[in-house]
Amino acid sequence: MKNITFINAGAGSGKTYSLIEHLYSWVVEKNNAPQKVLLTTFTKKAAAEIREKAQGRMLSEQRFNEANQLQEALMGTIHSVGYTFIKKYWYLLDISPEVREISENEQEVFFTQAIAEVPTDQELDRLSHLNFSFNFCTPLGHYIPEKWRQDVLKIMEEAQSNHIDLNDEQSQQFSLKKAEEIFSGTLKGSVFPEVVEQCKNVMFENVLDNKTYPKIKQEFDKYLSKLDAREVTLKDIRDFWKLYKSICGVYNAQKYTDIYTQIPEFDYPQIDLLREMVLEYTTLVFDVARRAMDSYQSFKLERGLVDFTDMEVYFLQLLDNPIVMEEINHTIDLVMVDEFQDSNPIQLSIFIKLSELVKHSYWVGDPKQSIYGFRGTDPQLIQGVINEFTKQDDNRNLNIELLKMSWRSTPKLVEFSNTIFSERMKDQAPEIHLTDQKAIKGLDKSEAFKNWREAASITPLSASDTIKLIPARPTEKEGSETFAGIYFWQSHRV
Repeated sequence: MKNITFINAGAGSGKTYSLIEHLYSWVVEKNNAPQKVLLTTFTKKAAAEIREKAQGRMLSEQRFNEANQLQEALMGTIHSVGYTFIKKYWYLLDISPEVREISENEQEVFFTQAIAEVPTDQELDRLSHLNFSFNFCTPLGHYIPEKWRQDVLKIMEEAQSNHIDLNDEQSQQFSLKKAEEIFSGTLKGSVFPEVVEQCKNVMFENVLDNKTYPKIKQEFDKYLSKLDAREVTLKDIRDFWKLYKSICGVYNAQKYTDIYTQIPEFDYPQIDLLREMVLEYTTLVFDVARRAMDSYQSFKLERGLVDFTDMEVYFLQLLDNPIVMEEINHTIDLVMVDEFQDSNPIQLSIFIKLSELVKHSYWVGDPKQSIYGFRGTDPQLIQGVINEFTKQDDNRNLNIELLKMSWRSTPKLVEFSNTIFSERMKDQAPEIHLTDQKAIKGLDKSEAFKNWREAASITPLSASDTIKLIPARPTEKEGSETFAGIYFWQSHRV
């Protein structure tokens, strides 16, 4: 990963404008070939709009040749770009030269068919029983009769989008481990403490003069002393179950009937049974998903089909091939990545490899949006990448630009958004180390903004200052200046 500028662009901060200005500068001011640009964004329509706007920017300065040559630049989604390379270098991948993209409808139909055909009768019986036992419901309380099918499909989709081989069973083991942790962790909000408290009251208020009571009372006191020091765990409940049965036993006599009825109902075996059911359900849905994915892979291979994940994986493989590496080195100088925060792990690997083959890369995105985990995005992954840009101890030429102004919303909406995200992301957003105040981009025509920027601490810029945007739209008081003591909307970007 080297020679990259990451443009931190919040919603409405001029992301597309900045991207086009950097492209214009790269071609016109730095005299680079416009046809040697590779740009990816989230949709083909967005890519076409960026190309059109960039050509318009060049035509406005009468750069007719550059605008015309930009038509030859490779711009599209990461999948369409990858598909272009796959169609050209199919022979390096040992796949059919007649490779065809599988449609979303074909994929959906096959997934549904595979999930219906793969499970055995015994598996179907168990899944149906567990589905009913868990009483899966919608938010409105309506029972979902085949929720297990949705879970199998979700596993398949996640495995597909992240290129996870379900046959190595790591994902399944990880999920089983997480399920075990649920039952071995603390049980906040459970009714168990109330059961313990009621049993304690029964024991303390109904002292018996026999040999058994003192021993049980001593064990109970010892047990209570442990609970006072920490949260309740499933092991505590297991231990209490033995004690509970002893408490019931000591009062289980006709003369103590009134006392015995005060002991609350408690059935630990049901909790242990739930644990076993969760583990069984997890194992079953993973087993079905694994076999369904194997069937899906065979289906594609037999028909020469590739899906979106195949396009990413094959493209990534090609980037390690000397023939492809040499071509990229000679035909692409600049890589631009729009909506970087939506990158999944495979796509990130592609962008990193490309950065090592070209002269420079621009990655544009909003880390705030990565918190939604959209399309396989891992927020920790994106934050980890951004953290690399904040390091100042290497020579990889990793730089950050921060788009500070909000050009879309009114000041009150911007302030509301700042308040929400500053609180929600204060522990997630990294501090950013900048080498120059001018890396903070905003309303340079405003003296107030320039004064604010010059006064800002950039070593580091705090997480709060990184997240917050400054409103640039006018209010009813045209020309006024107030945001943290200053206003920025007297003049407008043209």
